[in-house]
Amino acid sequence: MGAGYYENVSSDVKNAEKTLVSSKYAVVKPYKVKTYLLNDNKKKAEVVLTNGKKLENVEVKRITKLSNESKTRVSLYDINLKKKYQPLNNKNEFNRQTLVIEKKTKGSQVK
Repeated sequence: MGAGYYENVSSDVKNAEKTLVSSKYAVVKPYKVKTYLLNDNKKKAEVVLTNGKKLENVEVKRITKLSNESKTRVSLYDINLKKKYQPLNNKNEFNRQTLVIEKKTKGSQVK
């Protein structure tokens, strides 16, 4: 695997993290969150999923959107390098878990 491959994969995974959409190299899977507790620095959290699984030190990403509703939605996204592209020596190299806190603020819809 050449340097170009590594750069393409890294870029693709970062793009998947930013957009939360699966891409050529990365698969994004959402999980439902039952509860979460932010750490003191508010950049990481302890998360309990609806299936009972507990995760610690999950990175937190906050998104604020304008809408007519005032609700907060929280989702956990697992971003993985697709199996066929995973390096043999370190399968978790491109595995990321991100807690997304999407707070909808009152205002007009932006299109």
